[in-house]
Amino acid sequence: MNIFFKKFISQKGTKFTLALLSFLLVLLITQGYLFQLSFIKDVELNIIDKRFELRGKRGIENPKVVIIEIEKDSYTQIPAPYNAWPWPRFLYANLIKNLSEAGAKVIGIDILMSEGDRFDPANDSLFLNAITKYNNVVLAGKLDYEKQNLLLDLESGFWTSRSSKDRTQIISYDSATGLIKENFQNIFYHPEFQIGIVNLISDNDQVYRKYKPYFEDRYELNNSFLVPSFSFAVLNKYFNKTPNYVAQNNYNSFSYDSINIPLFGKSDIILNYYSGLRSFPYYKFFEIIDDSSFNTKDEIYYESELNNWEMIKDEGIFKDKIVLIGSTMPEDRDIFATSFSPTGKQGDNFQYGVEIHATMIQNVLDKDFIYAESAVSEFIILLLITIISFYLITFTKKIKIRFTFAIEFISIVIVLLLIYSFYLVSIILFAKYNLLVNVVSPSLALLFSYITATSYNFISERKQKNLIKGMFGQYVSENFVNELISDPAKLKLGGERKELSILFSDIEGFTSISESKRPEELVSFINEYLSKMTEIVLSNQGTLDKYIGDAVMAFWGAPIELKNHAFNACSTALQMQKKIIEINNLSVRIGINSGNVIVGNIGGSKRFDYTVMGDNVNLASRLESVNKIYSTHILIGENTQKLIKDDFIIRELDSIKVKGKENTTNIYELISTKEDVEPEIISLIDKYSKALALYRNQKFAEAIIIFNECSDEYSDKASEVFIERCEYFTVNKPSENWDGVFVLKNK
Repeated sequence: MNIFFKKFISQKGTKFTLALLSFLLVLLITQGYLFQLSFIKDVELNIIDKRFELRGKRGIENPKVVIIEIEKDSYTQIPAPYNAWPWPRFLYANLIKNLSEAGAKVIGIDILMSEGDRFDPANDSLFLNAITKYNNVVLAGKLDYEKQNLLLDLESGFWTSRSSKDRTQIISYDSATGLIKENFQNIFYHPEFQIGIVNLISDNDQVYRKYKPYFEDRYELNNSFLVPSFSFAVLNKYFNKTPNYVAQNNYNSFSYDSINIPLFGKSDIILNYYSGLRSFPYYKFFEIIDDSSFNTKDEIYYESELNNWEMIKDEGIFKDKIVLIGSTMPEDRDIFATSFSPTGKQGDNFQYGVEIHATMIQNVLDKDFIYAESAVSEFIILLLITIISFYLITFTKKIKIRFTFAIEFISIVIVLLLIYSFYLVSIILFAKYNLLVNVVSPSLALLFSYITATSYNFISERKQKNLIKGMFGQYVSENFVNELISDPAKLKLGGERKELSILFSDIEGFTSISESKRPEELVSFINEYLSKMTEIVLSNQGTLDKYIGDAVMAFWGAPIELKNHAFNACSTALQMQKKIIEINNLSVRIGINSGNVIVGNIGGSKRFDYTVMGDNVNLASRLESVNKIYSTHILIGENTQKLIKDDFIIRELDSIKVKGKENTTNIYELISTKEDVEPEIISLIDKYSKALALYRNQKFAEAIIIFNECSDEYSDKASEVFIERCEYFTVNKPSENWDGVFVLKNK
């Protein structure tokens, strides 16, 4: 039984296996295809946004990017007819000239120019000449990735171009116009110019958290080439790279001009936003072109030369800077939701597209990146969290308190606190070290650990309950079984030494009864008798050990601790005597003894019983048979008498020494409860005690007189035994060292 119990209750391997299953389930959900489920992915993305918000605004210590915005005032200040979009290209040529002469290192124009100048083709030539002259301009291009079926996630591999041809070898020209057919929606594109793709790719929730350094352009079914994004085209120009330069990437990062840039996923960089909208220095378009060669509306109207550019140029703002030109006009819709909201309010997280490009450039130049945890570290963290939390929750559920729902509440609180703690740690790591650790996967690990631990606890408890019922359902009362189930800690199935009370009972004259009945009558009689006796044992919180023919063996104090084990055993004996009278007016002999015994599972490897053994058990069995000598019904040992002497009517009967044992023990007759005692019994006990004292003092003649009174007045058979002994010792004097102890000749 102990082996069976351990198999289901104490298997550490089962716990570890379940913990690993939780871990694998979390991996499947968070790292496998299931992670593409939008609700799981969106939660992690929203937590990224929350970390930006809690980190707060960050100033740019040394802005390397300046933004020239096309906004309302510029439309107002550019005189007609040029103030209608698209503006004439000579304005951009003038802007390039002024910025270049002011020391701008790179000029990135985030404006698509898909058609020729609508005012004068000569303006296109002016613009093209400026690009060629100053050689610091980056053009904007755009990919129609739905039309071209572009592999924007580079699923074929990490930035591995499938084309072995040089870009210049695959350019085709329109024979009618002489223009390049594939020009990324910019008529000024040429392989010798830097061009960057301005496409911004959002997550499913339309928030722009990541930036693609390169895009894949498929020009044939199985051939493609990589094109840098707008920011990296600007950086190519800044670091004097060749047009369309593509950096070499590693597994989770790539090296760009000795700058190690971490990747998020296959081909994305997480944008490390600063302080929300207008984090960079902004200047208006008209202010840059307002030099001595250009008159704004105000200058024409007031007939005065303001020349805003002359004042701005003298400040040295653009020296060695990257200058980006882009629209901030609402109708151009070049504004996007980002990860960072300075106030946390809805709608406060928008930034202009040109500023998103500027953020990427500033991140690279400052080496100010957000680092995602590696797959290995996440694997280790998930494994540790899953196993530790599983064992912690399992341990918590073993705590025994009065209200079981409180344990569940505590377990849930622990899980929630751990999730919140991990969330706080992720915020600290993000704010201090720009480290982005996943929160969803550890949270799911904790939740699955809770679910698995709860399921394990439920199943193990069910097995434990069934096991306990199987072991003790027939041997202890239902209340006892329920108590064991509610607190299995009380159940110690291994052998242990405990103080118990043991009872043996046997039907007096059973041999003659069995001879007088037919077999089926005898079986029916025995079954009825044993059922009645067992009910009494169980109702008094006893444990039925076994039946030995018509004999019953029971004990009290195990498997559940019972302080009043002797009291319950004696109560059982008296109730047995009353009940047996109702069954054919029978008589039962009962022996009870208390003391330290060995209790536990005893037997072979295939069959064993929960039982007791030891000298005190043997003495209880001897006392049952000693009843024959004194014609008594219930005898108890000296240890039992000490425990119940104030609760029952008992009389000291004799001092005996059982065969094979050197120790002497006093034996006592259990007569009744104090409530049920009859007056003549008290008188008998008093007289018998006096006679016994005289007997032990070798005053046999005086003792005989009182023993005769007990025999005559109360028909006391025990007194008749002592009368015979007194008569014997009157003739045969006892030895000098005689102590009044009667030595049993038979077991």
